[in-house]
Amino acid sequence: MFTPISNNELHNLPIYVLGSNSLAHQKAEKYPGGFATCSQFSIFTGGAGYFVDHNKSKRKIRAGDVIYFTNGTPVEYYPITENWESKYIVCGGASLGGIMERLGFLQSGVIPTKKIGAFDEVNDMFDAIVELNKLGGQLVNSELSYLAYELLMTLGECNGAMPGEDPARKKLEPIITVIHERFAEDISLDELAASAGYNPTYVGKLFRAAYHTSPITYLVRVRVDNACKLLCSDLSLTVKEVGEMSGFNDKSYFGKVFKRYTGLTPKEYREANTYIDNRGNGEDASVDQ
Repeated sequence: MFTPISNNELHNLPIYVLGSNSLAHQKAEKYPGGFATCSQFSIFTGGAGYFVDHNKSKRKIRAGDVIYFTNGTPVEYYPITENWESKYIVCGGASLGGIMERLGFLQSGVIPTKKIGAFDEVNDMFDAIVELNKLGGQLVNSELSYLAYELLMTLGECNGAMPGEDPARKKLEPIITVIHERFAEDISLDELAASAGYNPTYVGKLFRAAYHTSPITYLVRVRVDNACKLLCSDLSLTVKEVGEMSGFNDKSYFGKVFKRYTGLTPKEYREANTYIDNRGNGEDASVDQ
């Protein structure tokens, strides 16, 4: 099922859901040139098949596996059992490419959600998007944008997180816990390193090996993610308050960082994902840009 998206929504929504469906039997698909402007995620819930990625590497796909491919990426997948059950989501949006790149979704790949204990959570998120997308309408597209972002963040955490197979991620577990618990505080790299008994240089090497980014960039991403949630879930908060609760004490810096990560200012993101004029809630327009 593909949902019509207006030009206005294409301009405003950082991520939008163009299509989604639940299939009792996934047929063979081949995209030599990929999709022109969209990316796809598919979760398989029964049966088995093969996925051929952009490097022409073939991998068997079983229940619980998620495959993804970015726009312009050649891929192929086909069933090897009578029934191959799947759900797919096709996404677009001005911020999608940058977000996927930061999360490590480079061209195409496989995420084994069952092996890392995330299948139920991820499958429920696919279900929610597929069911909501059947309703259509502007408000639905706004909610779908938020759900798609949440799904991407969850899959980003799952990507490459095979327990016991990535020593760098294992060593970083205490630091990741500190980041998620204390992201709103003014916490330094030295403090993060000390929380695990490491030196800052070593922590930087671990983050590059495990997440292909720096520890501070990871921290900022967590802060922006929290800000996105607060902007859409609590309209009584001003943009300045959202920034402070997410670890950004300087409103100007918050606006610049938020736009760099999402492609929108905090005010634009809130309006795109709620379709409510938040100025009526007493926001100070001077802190929204």
